[in-house]
Amino acid sequence: MTILIDAPAASGQPPGPSPRYQSGSLSFGPYPHAVPGARRYARSVLGSWGLDELSDDASVVVTELVENSIQATLRAGLHAPIRLTLVAGLRTVLIVVRDAVLEPPLPRPEGSGALSAWNGDDSADPDQHGNGLILVAALSSRWDWKQCRDGGKVVRALLRGGRHA
Repeated sequence: MTILIDAPAASGQPPGPSPRYQSGSLSFGPYPHAVPGARRYARSVLGSWGLDELSDDASVVVTELVENSIQATLRAGLHAPIRLTLVAGLRTVLIVVRDAVLEPPLPRPEGSGALSAWNGDDSADPDQHGNGLILVAALSSRWDWKQCRDGGKVVRALLRGGRHA
């Protein structure tokens, strides 16, 4: 697992105001055990950015998008990396998952998927839960996908803070 967090270099100066946008990425192989790690990564990064209010929804969206990506990659017989990128603005986070599969994201059949992020249970069996992209649509302000010019696709979901207020 490779973790790349884009952060300003230490300059010896006291920290100034937070940058307007922050981003971080996590790359991993198409292994089901990567899902809890991706979820923990998202929670940790959002917490460090002061976006705790988005952590619960982001955990569910990350879980569903990463699991879909892993399943699609395995179905395609590929062993290509998957990349999770988080981009944060003021009370927003864009979740981007990229894989090497050209087909669009598909809803999982009822009875499969992962809702374990709802209760924070990283050991829950993902086959015992889920409504996949229905949850992504319900929790996101907007979500979409597109094919990449150099192959594969990205699936994006935008979460905004304060929507429950």
